[in-house]
Amino acid sequence: MGPQWSANITVPAYEQRTGLVTDTEVVLVTLWRVPCADGKSALLGEFARSPANAGRTDVQPLFPAFFANEGAATNERIRVAAEPNTYLSQITHGTAYVSNVEFVFENLPTGSDEPLINYNNARP
Repeated sequence: MGPQWSANITVPAYEQRTGLVTDTEVVLVTLWRVPCADGKSALLGEFARSPANAGRTDVQPLFPAFFANEGAATNERIRVAAEPNTYLSQITHGTAYVSNVEFVFENLPTGSDEPLINYNNARP
């Protein structure tokens, strides 16, 4: 595993009692890169609740949307999947989670209107 980047971010949270998104929760987002074949790499991440909130079901943080800039592509929402190298798996932003979630950044299928992001490039 290569270098890691982590930040605590505040995300909206779903409140079980009211059925509404009326709360927030601070979660730790960690990103790291792992080597793949042919000199390529994958950008992985984890969405982690604090130990004090782990397993709580009364309030559930919502998975954030991620955006990238590269070349002419600016502020592009990027695809996040639970499984690498598949177009069947996707984590939709706004999904409530009770436990930690590991994920991988991936491009949309070739032929979509979305620009490709080269995850081998350095990310600021």
